[in-house]
Amino acid sequence: MPFAPSSFSLGESKIEQSEEYDLINATLLELISQTGLLNHQLKEDFYQSQSFVDQIKDEILNLRMIPISTLFNTYPRAVRMLANEFGKKINLEIIGENTELDKKMIEDLNDPMVHLIRNSVDHGIEEPAERLAMNKSETGTIRLSARQGRGTIIIEVEDDGQGINIEKIKASALRKQLATAEELNDITRERLMDFLFMPGFSTSKIITDISGRGVGLDVVRRNVEDKLKGTVSIQSRLNEGCKFTIVLPLTLTTNRALLVKVTDKTFAIPYSYVEETHYRSTKDIIKVVDRTAINIRDQILPLVFLGKVLKLSDYREEVDEEMTTIILRSGQDRMVFVVDEIIDEQEVVVKPMGMFMQKLSNISGVTILGDGEIVVILHVPI
Repeated sequence: MPFAPSSFSLGESKIEQSEEYDLINATLLELISQTGLLNHQLKEDFYQSQSFVDQIKDEILNLRMIPISTLFNTYPRAVRMLANEFGKKINLEIIGENTELDKKMIEDLNDPMVHLIRNSVDHGIEEPAERLAMNKSETGTIRLSARQGRGTIIIEVEDDGQGINIEKIKASALRKQLATAEELNDITRERLMDFLFMPGFSTSKIITDISGRGVGLDVVRRNVEDKLKGTVSIQSRLNEGCKFTIVLPLTLTTNRALLVKVTDKTFAIPYSYVEETHYRSTKDIIKVVDRTAINIRDQILPLVFLGKVLKLSDYREEVDEEMTTIILRSGQDRMVFVVDEIIDEQEVVVKPMGMFMQKLSNISGVTILGDGEIVVILHVPI
């Protein structure tokens, strides 16, 4: 029995090793369990802190929001004075005065609103005798309204006056050599209305401070788009009336945005302008005259590549058989943009551009994502 002691010693060593392994396994299992509990607790703490931050953001936003009646209620007296000045009878209606908007935006909105109201009084509402001859009430109506849209505030200035004469717009555009007669015949009604927002444009041959529709409207668009990051559009029917529509974000401090990727760069598009997102085949692309378009539910919409619009130096107009597309709406206009990838939708804090960068086209501000990436917020229309 010369090997018995060694065998016993070996067996004892195996038992000790087995006990050590069991102890290590038990310790590892305990660590895994504790790590899982810690991870779960961290997630709960994160969601609670995120909820707390969101509550603070909402409370701060609510502190900045005031009823638009603080602005609208200053206009009845102004309309009465203008009506007396021009010898007209005008009734002012106000709807949605309890709609809330950022206090700073209300301050910046006053000048555009005064321009639009004066435009309606000067050029929209007819004189009493003229209205009676057209079988209208001798008292004209201007209606101011405000309501909430999808992450936006929609403000309308509408009158039941003479409307806008499309032929006068065409005549003025020809006179200023902004387009040829053939081009004007092919332009949509909405595009013709856009001429009214051009500096110095008027439907009257003689330019005065109250001449034709168009005077001062370039200031309105510039203030609404540059200062308030919104849009303004016109709808009109001859002898029936005219409506100016201003669409604004709820606030300039935060915004719901769609994050997209073009080349290796991330951009944020305000969600209030996003109508639809789709994956579409390149076979759907068609040519309309010299422009690229796409047929969506029997509607021909202009199609552009976002990288091309932004003039990215590393952009290449090359796509696979399937494209990632976004339909954007601005006023009455709709356009399809092609991007490389849609990343996410989230609330972003808007940081204004410095004074030396405020004139950059297509950009309304920047934001910093959770991972520290600085992202440009695009301005629609672009």
